Amino acid sequence: GILMHIEKAIKLKKILETIINEYSGKLTEKIQEAFNGKVYESEQFADFDLMESKIPELPKEENNNDEETIISYYNLLLRLQSNKETAITGYKIQKDFRDNLLKKWEQMTESYVKELGLNFFRELLDGVRFLIAHAYLNRFNRRIENGLLIPIKEDFEVAMKLMRQSISFKFRLIRSESFAKGLKDAKDYKKIMESDKIPEQVKEMIRGLVEVKGNAVIKR
Repeated sequence: GILMHIEKAIKLKKILETIINEYSGKLTEKIQEAFNGKVYESEQFADFDLMESKIPELPKEENNNDEETIISYYNLLLRLQSNKETAITGYKIQKDFRDNLLKKWEQMTESYVKELGLNFFRELLDGVRFLIAHAYLNRFNRRIENGLLIPIKEDFEVAMKLMRQSISFKFRLIRSESFAKGLKDAKDYKKIMESDKIPEQVKEMIRGLVEVKGNAVIKR
C-alpha cells in the first residue's frame, strides 16, 4: 500500500543523503577555509574526463507524470542503489560548478549578511545537496565514472534556483521571528499586518508564529 511506498521513498532518501554527506567532506573543508579568509582552492578535486554510463536507459512511459510511474521510477532507483554493481558511491563536481556555486552563494547572501550579521553556510551546503540530488534523480541521463555521478549544467541551474529559494526563505523566517518577538500587543500586530513595507510572505510567517487573543499576542 501507500505506506510501503513511503517507506521505500524514505529509504532511498537516506541512501542519497549518505552518499552526499560521506563524499562532501573535502568540499566542506574548503568552504570553511573561505570563511576563515583563506584562498578558496580545490586541488583535491582534480580535473577529470567524462565517461559514458553503462547503466541501461529508463523504459519510456506514455504518461510519465502519473502516480504509478513516479512510484515505479523511485522503486527502480532504490533497486539500483541497493545493488553493489549499479550503486552510485559518490560524485564529481566540475571545477566551474564548484567555483560558480561559491560565487553565486556570496552574491545571493551578501545583502542579507550585512542586514542580519549572520552567515548562510548551511544554505551553501544545501546548494551542493540540491546539485547531487537532481543529478541522481536523472541518473539515466548522466555520466557515471567508476561509480561516481557527474552532474551537468541542468543540475547546477536547478540547484542554484533551489538554493536561492532556501536563502530567501531563511531570511524571511529570521525577520518574521524578529518581528514576532517584538510584538507587545494586538496594536503592534495590526501595524505590521497593515504595513506596506513588510512583504506578504513575512506577514504570513508571523501569523503562523503568533496568535492574537483580545489585546494579547501569544507565541504558538
